[in-house]
Amino acid sequence: MGKSIYIVALVATIAIILVVYFSVNFAENAKAREFNDQIIQFSLENELQSSFEDFDSNNKTVYCEVIRQGINNLSSRADDFERQLATFKENSFNTKEFASVKRNYLITNMLLFRTFLRARSFCDMNIKPVLFFYAEDRSCDPKCGIIGSQLFELRTCSSFRAFNFPYNWPNYSFTKILEVKYGITSPGVLVIDGNVVDSVLNMPELKNQLGCEGN
Repeated sequence: MGKSIYIVALVATIAIILVVYFSVNFAENAKAREFNDQIIQFSLENELQSSFEDFDSNNKTVYCEVIRQGINNLSSRADDFERQLATFKENSFNTKEFASVKRNYLITNMLLFRTFLRARSFCDMNIKPVLFFYAEDRSCDPKCGIIGSQLFELRTCSSFRAFNFPYNWPNYSFTKILEVKYGITSPGVLVIDGNVVDSVLNMPELKNQLGCEGN
């Protein structure tokens, strides 16, 4: 009798664990699908930005205003998305699912960076492109954490646009082209308008380099 009670209790415990596991897994898969839907929307809107020049870039004033508004909108949403993605990573049990979502986002972010550079060149946009290379495994903290927090604090500053990429991470090897282009050899590095900054700047210095003195 006593032994059967223990068996029933063990089976019940295993059943509860399985229910919890599958519930969590289902919730994470649903969240991943939601993220991927957002990424698809980012990608479509970014492609639309890139294709505007095929429609009519002769009217530079109108064309550049449309491009500027579109990039500002996508940039703001991308900042929020990265924060959501970081939270998803911290709470996720399925690292493979996270890596897939993160990879899709980084590809879209690279395409957005390309669109930004093209628009900046054609429209004479006075906005500095900023690349931030961080460590995906947080091995460069506290340095990377400080820089990331500084950029987030200055996110409303309109004089720059930051694009964040993990440094030398196997799952996202396609970002290597940016590391090579700018000569990046370690995480915790900023590239501000083509100039490499490999040390942590205090906030006044960073605001000065980003052109955010009045913000």
